[in-house]
Amino acid sequence: MCLVRRLSRRVATIVAVLSFCFFTTASAAAKTSFYVDCEKGSDEHGEGTTFRPWASLSRARDAIRSLQPLDDDVDVLVAGDCYPTNEQGNRNFSHAVLELDPVKDSGKPGAVITYKTQDNRVRARLLGGLKIPPEAWERETGSILLVSLKDLGVGSEHFGSWGGFSSCTNMRLELFFGGQAMTLARYPNLDKDDPFDFRSWLQVNTTGNVSWFTTTSARPFRWTKEKEPQLHGYWKYDWWDQFTALLNVSSRTDGAPGAQLSVTTQDSAHNIERGAKFYAFNLRCELDSPGEYYFDSDTGVLYFWPPDDIEEKETVVSLASHVILAGTDIATARTAHARSAAILKKHLSVRQVEGSRGMRHSLKPDMFDGVMAASEERAKEMTQGSTRLSNVAFEGLGIHYSRGWGMQIIGGVDITLTDIEVTSIGESGISLDGESIIASDLHVSEIGCSGISMTGGDVHTLTPSRNVIDNASIHHFARRKRTYQPGIMFGGVGHTVQRSTIGMAPHAGILGRGNDCTFEGNLLHDLCLETSDAGAWYSGRTWTQSQGTAVVGNTFINVRNRGLVVLGWAVVSAVYLDDQVSGIAVVNNTIVHCQRGVLVGGGRDITLGFNVFSQVDTAISIDTRGEQHVVKGHCDLDQMATLVSPLRAVNFQAPPYASRYPRISTYLYRSSCSPADLIVIGNSLCIHNTTSRLSGSRASRHLSTPPRAHPAVVETPPSVLKNPLNSFVNNTVSYCFPTTPQLARRSFGRAQLARPASQADPAHARVVYISLSEALDKEEVLA
Repeated sequence: MCLVRRLSRRVATIVAVLSFCFFTTASAAAKTSFYVDCEKGSDEHGEGTTFRPWASLSRARDAIRSLQPLDDDVDVLVAGDCYPTNEQGNRNFSHAVLELDPVKDSGKPGAVITYKTQDNRVRARLLGGLKIPPEAWERETGSILLVSLKDLGVGSEHFGSWGGFSSCTNMRLELFFGGQAMTLARYPNLDKDDPFDFRSWLQVNTTGNVSWFTTTSARPFRWTKEKEPQLHGYWKYDWWDQFTALLNVSSRTDGAPGAQLSVTTQDSAHNIERGAKFYAFNLRCELDSPGEYYFDSDTGVLYFWPPDDIEEKETVVSLASHVILAGTDIATARTAHARSAAILKKHLSVRQVEGSRGMRHSLKPDMFDGVMAASEERAKEMTQGSTRLSNVAFEGLGIHYSRGWGMQIIGGVDITLTDIEVTSIGESGISLDGESIIASDLHVSEIGCSGISMTGGDVHTLTPSRNVIDNASIHHFARRKRTYQPGIMFGGVGHTVQRSTIGMAPHAGILGRGNDCTFEGNLLHDLCLETSDAGAWYSGRTWTQSQGTAVVGNTFINVRNRGLVVLGWAVVSAVYLDDQVSGIAVVNNTIVHCQRGVLVGGGRDITLGFNVFSQVDTAISIDTRGEQHVVKGHCDLDQMATLVSPLRAVNFQAPPYASRYPRISTYLYRSSCSPADLIVIGNSLCIHNTTSRLSGSRASRHLSTPPRAHPAVVETPPSVLKNPLNSFVNNTVSYCFPTTPQLARRSFGRAQLARPASQADPAHARVVYISLSEALDKEEVLA
């Protein structure tokens, strides 16, 4: 009897296993898989199979189109190095490597189209540039090599142009060696080991207006025979860089040593300031250092002084404007880009706006407003159609060597990016626009402008985008356009950025404005290294598109400028809430070795809670800059048009704004020009005792002794502290052992390992804000 039972159990087990295998095989068979080997495949003779793969992604994309409407998932498994191709399958850098149309190339729920690396051990690479074979180079003289791009089949249409002065439209081709961007021949030379060194700049000595200035250096006289000499500088402020063409070099009219330089008029109303830092580039005569190159667009000849043996590393020149373009086409993208540049230019000049009483007021040029307006216009221009690209995934791909974008997704819905590497890009690494875009395990570096930009959601209905960036590594961005090109730029409603590391850049790490956005558990390090009056996390100039946003549980390390900074307010901050931006919570962050922890620039409805500051010059600073708009004892709202007009445009005294953000309805009549409804609670400033090496119980007793003299946790005018609308509770200063940036980084790493990835929750941004507000209103928190 026992034997029969045992046999029955074995038979049942075998049947179960066979059933599982059958259904698993059937399920796997339902998925369609196409194979692409860009080096060994053939579009003409291939079949998209393992043994006979195609040679291009566009061939696989077209095969999927023939299967529409899809019933099941489709995978495109990619191997090798892939290049842009035209309709005939020939290499053509006027195209992207992969272009997806929202109508023809969308999947659907249960039938997702995935483009992925075939072998996880060897990442498939999508390249927007041309590899230059070592044998193509000729020696010109000494260490300098040359190659004719025209002889390699590159037409002048791929050379690119210099673009605008202030916008990131510098789509000139670049040279990369071993995956690193080389330096366009310049003076002074760039310190390769320390690109933020102050010796990498010249300075303006005297100036008259926007079209000329002098310098004490006579070096510019060497540049008089150059074809297209260019200048790049911080001409007015050390938080705003611009490009300009050098028109003429002459002797100084005051007879002093040096030179006078004439330049094209800047895209702003600002004059060039004495002391402004700049350098000259695109100079053949200055090709005098390993790692520099020069490209003659007239002859198509590229000159290069390689830092290592030319045969040892891959040498690539970037040519395509996009590597992946999804949701629109190349022509529309270029038109939208040009229009957004025009929008930015408009914001960089003095504008006239009409106030509520019919009076016109001047608005000063503002780079941040211009960048955000240009980004919004670009996304709007490219998503005019009603059909959205949806249910497409990208996995394990490498995206490299574009003059413009690495990856641009426009109007996407239910898009997934997993383990994507984007490097060696001329403009922006990844642009994400749409809803329910989940991007995880991204690796972004060597980017000319912003690392990742993210837009989506509806600011009028407050419908969240539910876009998520999780576990991204973003570094060495903004290497061409230095300011307002952050690691992550955001705009819209309901984004989440979590568990990501952002660092090594001249300006901001995260910058933008949006409602109900959450930034949690990120590490921002080595930022604002070259600029002034900036922040590692930055938002500003809005009462509307900032409500409900939370900066929670992040670590900030080494936010200090260390370059040549002489124009403008020299201090930089870990978190900068600029120009009366309001409705934001900054809670439970750790800020180490920064010039300033948090700066509230006259804003209202701000929560600063339970942040820990160590090795900072100032922990929290709150100013009253909005009071400059007080006229005869009353706040003149007409002078704050950039704040008031957007507020009225969303009908802020009615749902959804009035119900989602109850205090916003008071903005126009209660303490409008002054910081109000501030909650500053439980913040801690750690003062290091560097003279004592006590241990054990003696150390405990010493650390418990309050410091006799110390800076305040909060620096602000007495009027802010005395305002009954504000609450300052339990903000303390204490002695502690030194916390080095290395220890803080190690602590962040341990916390990351312990912190699971959370799902996007737009409402989470307001949890801390609401709980603290209710506690104070109920008097549950005692001073």
